[in-house]
Amino acid sequence: MYGREAVVTGKGDRKRTVRFDAKVARAPDRYLRSRAKRVKVATPALWLGHRGPLTANGIYQLLTRRGERLGIQLYPHLMRHTFAHRWFDEGGASWP
Repeated sequence: MYGREAVVTGKGDRKRTVRFDAKVARAPDRYLRSRAKRVKVATPALWLGHRGPLTANGIYQLLTRRGERLGIQLYPHLMRHTFAHRWFDEGGASWP
């Protein structure tokens, strides 16, 4: 697990360290390589849309629209719940 940690900011500006495995590390690595080919890559923002950095509202809209096209209800918080359930199902420890 060495080096596979990220500091995330949650509610109330609380920071916590999250550990992850090689499988999880591959997804952002693929995204960052794809992102490097974009024109507006100089921005420090991680998520880019067609017109520049995506805001939290932009990400919400993107997910809900994709869900509508698929005929399912999809929104960011649902992904958090899905992650937590899968984490526990695969033997992940509870949050501190």
